[in-house]
Amino acid sequence: TNLTTHSFSLGQGPFTAPSASGSFIITNETSNLAFDYDGNQFIHNGGTIDIRTQATTLVDFGSNNGTAHIGNVKINHASCVAKLQNAGSLLGNLDIALGTLDTDGNALTVAGKTIVGDGSSPANTAKLTCNASTISLGASYTADYALRVKRGGTFVGGSGAHTFGSFSNEDHADSITTLTTHASGTTLSSEYSSAGPNGYALAVYDDSTFDDADGLVVYTGPSADSYLSGKTLHNVTINSSGNTIGLQNPHTFNGNLTITAGTLNTRPASTTENNALTVGGDVSVTGTLTGNDSAISMGSLTIADGGTYNGTTGTTTILNETGGYAWNNLETDGTGFVHNNGTVHFDFETGGGTNDTKAKELTWGHVKWTGDEPSHELTFEPSTGTSVTIAKDLTIHEGYCRPTTLTHSLVVTEDVLIESGGTIGHVN
Repeated sequence: TNLTTHSFSLGQGPFTAPSASGSFIITNETSNLAFDYDGNQFIHNGGTIDIRTQATTLVDFGSNNGTAHIGNVKINHASCVAKLQNAGSLLGNLDIALGTLDTDGNALTVAGKTIVGDGSSPANTAKLTCNASTISLGASYTADYALRVKRGGTFVGGSGAHTFGSFSNEDHADSITTLTTHASGTTLSSEYSSAGPNGYALAVYDDSTFDDADGLVVYTGPSADSYLSGKTLHNVTINSSGNTIGLQNPHTFNGNLTITAGTLNTRPASTTENNALTVGGDVSVTGTLTGNDSAISMGSLTIADGGTYNGTTGTTTILNETGGYAWNNLETDGTGFVHNNGTVHFDFETGGGTNDTKAKELTWGHVKWTGDEPSHELTFEPSTGTSVTIAKDLTIHEGYCRPTTLTHSLVVTEDVLIESGGTIGHVN
């Protein structure tokens, strides 16, 4: 059954809320407070606290000695602006169907799923405003997306650290999300296990309105497909030891890609798709990057000791450099790069790289060099020993190309093509 009241305040209790099929409806406020929880004798009973207060009001969903006692909460009136009075913690779900929940600088933790928007209303009808708060939404939740932003819903990320189990921004322009600008970014710690062959950590649809806030997204959850259709992220970190994140569509990361642990695979599980990966900044691999037959483009590549780039059979395009290296394989035993007879194209003409640069590796497949102008050099430095081998062809479109020092040798197993503007040998 439903229970309706003007406002609610609990001191010592006890108080038992309606059961799972019922709602505890709050229609107004007293002393600017619609719902006031204090103590540990509120028994949520599986029901929903349904707040329909038609004003800006305070709500207290706090825990007692670190233990949450509030179950499900619904914000359910277009004129309602419910502000957290202190840190809020829910054992169940949060549903913002109409109106606004404003954290007002207080931390918010939801164990279950969070839905923003009713799926049919105009833009900004429902909002979750996060300010500088620490936000944790469904960190271990797998039965659905931990955070769903639906039509009519707006998620305002603010500047606090965020953790979501998984996230969906649904397929409508009035489904609006802006991620946090916090340095630690948004951590995706789980997956929607019933979606796709391995579950989904992220689903941002073509027609949604999505702003990455030039921030960071970190994947730490179990094996999952990342579904990002027609949208971009900025900085991305994969930190999921022993697990694989598969790209469901072509992806663009405008910032940097860091694979700290686990595998980023351009092919989703149980398919033969080859999705393009474009990274505007630099790529650092301590885990594994698997390229399959995909087109891959990046600013520069660093393969750390213990890291692996299982190269694409297509083309890896390198557009710039970091610390003097366009490609820097730090594996001293000569492993770390499996070329798969693919092509590495150092294309500084397109990427705007203007300096002489080095490529540190033991064995390549095909290699192409296009300097920004004929005077620029690409030098090959062996990752171990004194010899660099190009197992297929070397093409010099523009600029100089040579071994790094007189003591290093360059062996090209198949053909060398030197086009007009290209030189093999030292600049002097």
